[in-house]
Parts: sequence; C-alpha cells; structure tokens
Amino acid sequence: MAIWDVDHVNVTTSDLERMRRFYTEVLGLTEGARPPFSRPGAWMYVGERAVVHISTGRVPVGQSSDAFDHIAFKANDLEVTRARLRRHGVAFTEFGVPDRQLHQLFLRDPEGMQIELVFSGEDARFALNEGAAVDVTQRGSLAKSLK
Repeated sequence: MAIWDVDHVNVTTSDLERMRRFYTEVLGLTEGARPPFSRPGAWMYVGERAVVHISTGRVPVGQSSDAFDHIAFKANDLEVTRARLRRHGVAFTEFGVPDRQLHQLFLRDPEGMQIELVFSGEDARFALNEGAAVDVTQRGSLAKSLK
C-alpha cells in the first residue's frame, strides 16, 4: 500500500444548511456534484476536487476517536480573508510559523471542527511585517482562544 494524497475530509452535522452556508459563504468553497446517497449531505469543492464532504448521519465503524484535531487548507489573500471572517462574525486566531514563511489562521466551523488556513509568500511576509505573533502554541493561548 502506498498513500500518495489526501482525498477529502468528512464532517457530520445536524444542520446541513448552516454548514453549507459556512463552507461556501465564509470559506469560499463551491458546492458541487454529489452521488445520490440515501441521506442528505453536500460536497464542497476547491476547483474540480471535492475536499469536504458534509454528512447528516454517521455510519458506525467501531470506536470513535477524539484524536482528530483540525483540517488545513492552503489559502491566499490574507487581508481579504480576515475581513471576510470578521464580516461573518467568525472568531479566529493567527500567528506565524517559526523559521518558515508561513502564517496560519485558526477558526471553527459551526459544528466546532477546527480549521487552519495556511498563507505563504507575500501574505506571510505581510503578516510578519505588521507584527504578527509567532508560535503562540508554545504558550497555550491558541487552545484557549478557540474555546
């Protein structure tokens, strides 16, 4: 077996419309084609790729785990993203990555799943130049700010 890529993440919800609005209006994904499963759901796309599957029910497969922490998306246009999140009332925490030209925003979807938006290049340099904090996870403030 050789894993060579990540296909998608599946999130469950009891409020499909709220999740649809969040992933399209707040994150800017596009809802697209989805197979005719027996229960309602939605597939959210980046370009031609369905990266987030939203389900209204979970098929039990054994023990569940709370070990899953977050999903990360590569993003661009940091200033526009910040403004969009604020306009939708979405709280976020952000910081730079030590020794890397990366800047991260962390937020939560309506079901509480943590989402990371990763910015690089000019966006990361812009954040650093405006004095963005670096590596706040060492102080434990990220977990507190997202609760």
